[in-house]
Amino acid sequence: DYAFDGCTSLEKITFGKSVQTIGDYVVRGCQLITDITIPKNVNNASYAFAESYVENVVFEEGIKRIPDSIFRNSQHLNSVVIPEKEDTLDGYIIGDYAFANSSLLKIKLPESLTGIEDGAFSDCKGLETISLPDNIRSIGDYCFSGCKNLSAIYFSKSLQTIGDYCFRNCEEIKTMTIPSTVKNANYAFADSCIETLIFADNTVTVPYGIAIGNTHLKKVYLPE
Repeated sequence: DYAFDGCTSLEKITFGKSVQTIGDYVVRGCQLITDITIPKNVNNASYAFAESYVENVVFEEGIKRIPDSIFRNSQHLNSVVIPEKEDTLDGYIIGDYAFANSSLLKIKLPESLTGIEDGAFSDCKGLETISLPDNIRSIGDYCFSGCKNLSAIYFSKSLQTIGDYCFRNCEEIKTMTIPSTVKNANYAFADSCIETLIFADNTVTVPYGIAIGNTHLKKVYLPE
């Protein structure tokens, strides 16, 4: 942990292919390190680049999971590249709070992404739109909570679970269509600013507490 914290003259760091663990806050305060490549064998890197000056990151193809909180509170993050995998069934998972409260403005999620865990993009106040790939099956609790400028999100055809308070305090999202594939979305839009909820054809059950506490909700459309 803190291996190069405060090394203000350090310009570059390259991780070997066999690296599996990167400690907490490894380059915090390293103002000249703006580009990082994460090797595919890394399986433990929670908070590794949290509060860093990294602007551009590339995750190597084959990494199993984007580590929890790896770029949490990173206010210089601009570009994230997660390459496609040939085997979409053995896809990526974005871990808990991986990019929470970062400066990320946009991200292209690969089709081989299968899940986003709790709070992964929470409080990304600059994030405006995001599309969920067709293979994604779940998004975790508080996943986009506090994304105040998020105005559009496009759900995948395979989505089954939307976590609790997923869109709490998302001020710009006004209309949401819930795919019929979603089976678990309890409290998903609780305390949100959504005004119109549309349940897709073939929807069987309206999830428990899905919009509880939402004082902005004006219209709900249910299938015949």
